[in-house]
Amino acid sequence: MRKIFLLPGVLLAAALLVGGCPLANVKDKFPPRKPTQTVTGPPADFVLPTGTKTIDCGQSGQCQILDINGESIARIGNMMAPFSGFADPSLTYEADTHTLWMSYSWLSVKHETVDNKPVMDFVVQTHLAKSTDSGKNFEFVKQINDNTKASAAMSGQGGWMSHEVSTIVKAGDQWQLLWI
Repeated sequence: MRKIFLLPGVLLAAALLVGGCPLANVKDKFPPRKPTQTVTGPPADFVLPTGTKTIDCGQSGQCQILDINGESIARIGNMMAPFSGFADPSLTYEADTHTLWMSYSWLSVKHETVDNKPVMDFVVQTHLAKSTDSGKNFEFVKQINDNTKASAAMSGQGGWMSHEVSTIVKAGDQWQLLWI
């Protein structure tokens, strides 16, 4: 994998030696954008129950399990995959319906046979869940994307394209997922 990053590093070093960073004036070409939407928080009476769901473990390091009803479990054959679960939640409250929406990274594995040998890859998909009881319970809604087979441009090595760390936002009447 180091070979993939070697060429861009060499090119950047050469550009710096010859006359500065080619990205030095990028701020001038892309001025700061003004927000297109004002986001407000949940109503004052919206309270997440204490002690039931912990999203950030804090300094104690003891996280409680957050179950998402209806979410599948990543498996290899009949066994639970060692690389499975979910992470990187993005929460948004929809005041009209009193619904707490959560997009998150769902970790799993893909397995296939290459040259008559089993190959296992670790992949990440984006899933969507919702809660209508102030976050006490979450229900799986849908898988947003799937992993796509892809090949690295320089080496041609095959693998999977994964999507990580989504942000869920509502712009007007449309919900959007952004990958930043």
